[in-house]
Amino acid sequence: MKAVVKHNGVELPEALCLVNTASNIVTLETMLEPNISLDLDKVYVEVNLFGDLEELED
Repeated sequence: MKAVVKHNGVELPEALCLVNTASNIVTLETMLEPNISLDLDKVYVEVNLFGDLEELED
């Protein structure tokens, strides 16, 4: 499996994007910017998962 973070269709290398739908908070970390809180009034974030999902074990 490969994980990819893109901004306007351009892949961001070595990026981490944390999406918390319970609190509606999104944080983006890149090589150049260590911690960016995204303003969801100005950006739209969508997560797509492709493939088989295995159930988490207790």
